[in-house]
Amino acid sequence: MRSGLTHLAGFAVALLLAAACATGGNDSSGDGGSPGVDASTDAPTTVEASSSEAGMTDGAPSDASEDAGPCTAGAVECSGDTPQTCVDGGWQPGTLCVFACANGTCTGDCVPGTEQCSGLQPQKCSATGTWQSNGTPCPALCTQGQCEPACTPGTVQCAGLQPQTCSAGSAWQDTGTACPYVCTAGACTGSCVPGSTQCSGLIPQSCDASGAWQSGSACSFVCSAGSCTGVCVPSSTQCASDGVTPQTCSASGTWQNGAACPFTCSQGKCAGACTPNATQACSTSCGTTGTATCGASFAWGSCAPPPEICNLVDDDCNGLCDDVAGCRIGVDRSYDATTGEHFYTTSDTEAACCGFTVETLDYYYLYDAAQPGLVPFYRCVLTSGFHFDTTSSTCEGASATNEGSMGWIATGAVCGSVPLYRLYNAASGDHLYTISAAEVTAAEASGYTLEFTAGYVWTASEG
Repeated sequence: MRSGLTHLAGFAVALLLAAACATGGNDSSGDGGSPGVDASTDAPTTVEASSSEAGMTDGAPSDASEDAGPCTAGAVECSGDTPQTCVDGGWQPGTLCVFACANGTCTGDCVPGTEQCSGLQPQKCSATGTWQSNGTPCPALCTQGQCEPACTPGTVQCAGLQPQTCSAGSAWQDTGTACPYVCTAGACTGSCVPGSTQCSGLIPQSCDASGAWQSGSACSFVCSAGSCTGVCVPSSTQCASDGVTPQTCSASGTWQNGAACPFTCSQGKCAGACTPNATQACSTSCGTTGTATCGASFAWGSCAPPPEICNLVDDDCNGLCDDVAGCRIGVDRSYDATTGEHFYTTSDTEAACCGFTVETLDYYYLYDAAQPGLVPFYRCVLTSGFHFDTTSSTCEGASATNEGSMGWIATGAVCGSVPLYRLYNAASGDHLYTISAAEVTAAEASGYTLEFTAGYVWTASEG
C-alpha cells in the first residue's frame, strides 16, 4: 500500500506542475514568474500531506504514530482487550484478557455482550465482563438469556411424584396430590415404592422402577423384610450337639435352647427314662423283686428276676420254688419188722441202725433252716422206745423226750409242698407218716387210724 501512496503523491506533484505551466506561461510574465512561485509553495504542502499518507503501512499506524508521544514509566492502559504497561517511554502489550480489560487490568467473569439465565432471570454481560440482569424475570422458562414458554398448554408431566398439567398460560400446574408410589406421564401408577422390599410368605419381593412387585426365589427357612434369613424352619425342633438340650426354631429362623433333659433328647424333645447302665428294683412276673437295667436307648430293660434263694418263693420265675441246692434236707423212712415201728431220721446211717431197715431214703424233705411260715418239726421218743414226730416242742405233753428238730415243716401248702399224714396204730404203738393218700387208705385197713395232717413237706430236694 505504501508504494501505491507514493505513486499518488508523484501524480499530485505532476498535476501541480502542469497547472503552473498552464497559468504562468513562461519567465517573460510581468512579475517574473510569480505564478510559478505560488505553485511551488502549495506543492510541498501537498507532498508533505502525501508523504504523511506514505507513512501508513497496510492500513496500520506507523511506528511514528504509535510513539506519537512519550508515556510515564509504569503507567497502564488497555488497548482493546489487551492490557499495556509503559516501559522506557513506550507502551508494551501484555496477554490478551479472557473476558475484558479495564484500566490496564483483566477483569470480569464473562465475555461482554453474551447472555445467560440465572433461574428465571435473563442476564447480559456488561462491557466490564460482569453479569447484569437483562429485563424482568421470565414467567415460566428462561433459555440462553431469553424468556420462553414453559410448556404446551394441555400437556402433562411429572415433577417427581407430583402430576402436573400445562395451563393455558404455558405454565406447569400441580394436578391433585402427590402420588403415593410412582408418577408416570402425569398420572399416578404402581402399587409400591420403587426400591422397597417385602415378603409374600417365603417369597422375597422387591419393587421395580415402575412400582410393581417382582418376586425372587422362595426362601428355604424365613423371609424377613424382603430377604431370606434364618437357619431353620420356624417351630421345627432338634437336639443340640450335647445330646440333652432340646431346641425349637423361633419365628426368625434361629434355634432357641430349652431346659436340658434329665436323660436324653430325641427329635427336639426330652426322652428316655433312665441313664444307661443304671439299675432299679422292679417287680417280676412271678411277684418277686428283680432288677431292671437301663439300656443304651435310655429305656429300662425287662425286669430280670433275682437268683433263686431258699425262701419258699419262685424267685427266678421259672415255675419252680427254691430250685437250688441246700434248701431242704431229706428225711429217711425205716421200719423195724420186729417191733413194727416206723422210724424217721435225716441220717442215712441212723436209718439203717439198730434193727431198722431203710424203706426209703429221702422219703420227704424238710427245710434245713427257718423260713417264714415254717415251724420246727421235732422227733420225740416215748418211754416205750417208739418215736413220733411233732411240731410241739413239748412232745404234745406225752411222756416223751424231745430229741430235737429234724428240720422245718410248713403249716400249710406252700412252694409245692404236699400233706404229711400221721396215722397211729394203737395195737403196736407205731406212728406212721406218709405222703401217699393210697397208703393212708391201706394203713387204715390194716389197723391204723388217721390222726391228722402233721404238716406239709416236699418230695424233692429243690423245686
